[in-house]
Amino acid sequence: MRLLRALEQDFDVYHMNEGHCSFVTLELLRERLASGDEREAAEAWVRQHCVFTTHTPVMAGHDRFDPGLLLEQMETFRHQLGLSETDLLAYGRVNPSDSTEAFNMTVLGLKMSRKSNGVSAINGLVARRQWHHLYPDRPVNEVPIGHITNGVHLPPGPSPTPAPSWSSTWATGSKAASTSRSGRKWTIFRTPSCGSTGACCADGWWSLSTNTSNTSRCPRSRT
Repeated sequence: MRLLRALEQDFDVYHMNEGHCSFVTLELLRERLASGDEREAAEAWVRQHCVFTTHTPVMAGHDRFDPGLLLEQMETFRHQLGLSETDLLAYGRVNPSDSTEAFNMTVLGLKMSRKSNGVSAINGLVARRQWHHLYPDRPVNEVPIGHITNGVHLPPGPSPTPAPSWSSTWATGSKAASTSRSGRKWTIFRTPSCGSTGACCADGWWSLSTNTSNTSRCPRSRT
């Protein structure tokens, strides 16, 4: 964050992809407190500007730190925040009053984000079940963790062995399906000559095709 600030870079949204980068929320909090915000207002600002993605389907996979180790390593930064040890640890604890609970980076990310999501429908459900105890007053289906399904660019993904199976699954011809994303019309296509698949925005803004006849019309394409 400090490097980005030195480069005079600012952003509307800060996306945390898993808990290991959730410390960004504390740096943003430090910035807001240093600018004169009260703590409650600073926290609200951070949440408004942060979103969090969790992938991890097992609790053992979530980064956590022993409270003593975290306080030792974060002592200077904690003083910059102007927080007590208890208040700092509370950001990463499900139960802030439990002095034995580890500091969990996913908990930090969830607490300090306006939106949280898994990476598929089933992963979102798993995450809601995992973190239900962080929101004990809500039923599982109302735990505020949604999902955004990850996309896959097929050509570089599968090995040659399953590739024919992928090809037979997709409809034949140049145009297999279409959908809409953020107001743009997208086409999923398979090019018979090379068997590649991809998504091409109808207004030419984006293309995942490996077929040059499609990408040549897209000045910002990636193959």
